[in-house]
Amino acid sequence: MCLISPTKKAYNELMAEELNEEKLKEISQDLEIVQNHLFLCQAKIAGAEKKVGENFRDFLEQKIAVMEKSIPKIKSFIIPGTDTLSAHLDIARTIARRLERKIVWLEKKKNQKEILPYVNRLSSFLFVVARYIVAKNGKKEQNPTY
Repeated sequence: MCLISPTKKAYNELMAEELNEEKLKEISQDLEIVQNHLFLCQAKIAGAEKKVGENFRDFLEQKIAVMEKSIPKIKSFIIPGTDTLSAHLDIARTIARRLERKIVWLEKKKNQKEILPYVNRLSSFLFVVARYIVAKNGKKEQNPTY
């Protein structure tokens, strides 16, 4: 299961935007770091002697904490895909969740315990990045009507 393509689409979309704000430039760098992390995870799953350490997960948690300070608290569900970039990130998040379920299954056959915490936090990171970009672009998230 490859997660690189959706994150690459989000990264390319972000690079195509006018990146006058330093914070959006930082996010594009963060997505590039995540792509490198994912390549190492894929190599590890394939059997390579690669180390996927706690520092990968810590990187995501640190970025989540910083971005959450500047976005509104969630009071309801949010309809994904406010704009094109956030839609790409929402797709990547969905695939990250699917990947997480596959790794749980794979743990029974191969020891992949060091990858699971990273992939778990990855989906949270992608969710927060999508919300952060929507807020930075001055757009309003939509909630479902019940």
